Amino acid sequence: MSSRRRLLVTLLFLFALLVTSALALRSGHADKPATSTSSSIIPTRSATEAPIANQSEIVEKPQVSAQIEIAENPRPIEPTPGRELHSRHMRRYAASIAQNVHSQEQVRRSIASEDRVEPVSQTPLSLVPEAAPAPLKIEEPSEPLGLKIYLGVGVNYVAYDENLTEVSTNYRDLRGPATNVGVKMQATDEFGIEASYHRTPMKFENSSVALTTLESDWTSISLEGSYAKKTSKENELTFSLGTQIHQMPLAMFELMSHQPQLRDIQLLNLSVGVRDTFYLNKRTRASLLGRFQQPLLLSARTGSMKADSAFMFDGSVGLEKRAFEKVWFGLFWYGQYQRLNFSYRDSVIQTAGTQSALFSDLELRFTFEF
Repeated sequence: MSSRRRLLVTLLFLFALLVTSALALRSGHADKPATSTSSSIIPTRSATEAPIANQSEIVEKPQVSAQIEIAENPRPIEPTPGRELHSRHMRRYAASIAQNVHSQEQVRRSIASEDRVEPVSQTPLSLVPEAAPAPLKIEEPSEPLGLKIYLGVGVNYVAYDENLTEVSTNYRDLRGPATNVGVKMQATDEFGIEASYHRTPMKFENSSVALTTLESDWTSISLEGSYAKKTSKENELTFSLGTQIHQMPLAMFELMSHQPQLRDIQLLNLSVGVRDTFYLNKRTRASLLGRFQQPLLLSARTGSMKADSAFMFDGSVGLEKRAFEKVWFGLFWYGQYQRLNFSYRDSVIQTAGTQSALFSDLELRFTFEF
């Protein structure tokens, strides 16, 4: 369609040039009547005719494209002397063409604005980054459950002394095996609970009166709560509070025959202690424990017993080495000392005095941590 329009505009432009050339030739022959093949567009009139009343009678509307071309490139027309009327007609003709071109331009702009297709607004594409692949999950070693079980086996040395109202005696004995079993459960990083059982064999001999040997066991059971606090990367302090129950033999003598008898007594003690654990390296650690005990309740299986004053203390020192990931083995010394001022009475024995006992236990200990 655009090529046809260009061809039409070109033809109209050529036609307009022909008309202009004809008008120029006409102005050179004023005495001759003006003739032109384009009489349908511009009518021929003589100079003596009356002025034109209406411009529309002179000019018919040419093609819009031709008018636009002529208006944009008007051909200058030089006035010829004595021909003012012709010049005036040409000026009116040029003004009419310019007016028509302006009107046609407005119409064309209006049509173009109506036919214009609004561009479709498109949301700019945004690159959505692909989700990064999930990192590979490396299974970390499971946290320990905080459960510790230990077992110790060794030999025990006992030093036992009594000063009674009627007689004084002492015993020294090295005997085994002594056993020590314990379990500790760590509820959190700081708080835990621990229970232990300790058994020490004892033997009493009274060779001065040729009597049979008396044997018994000193046992203790402890139940404590603990609070652990790290003072450094290698050092940890653990504070404990709980109770200990002791069942131990007490050597008595009959009032008249001085024949020795063993009476078992029970003590319920309040225990307060602290443990210092120091890691020398990742595979070696040392431990130091000390606990003070205060008797709360004292009783005898037979008869009645009272204690005026008492002092009890126990502790341990040990060095452990890691054998496997969760297994430690070490060498420990564990000891307990107690001193009682007591009085005892039953059907055959009535006595009072002071009793002191020390047992010293050297043991191999195996610890399993889960």
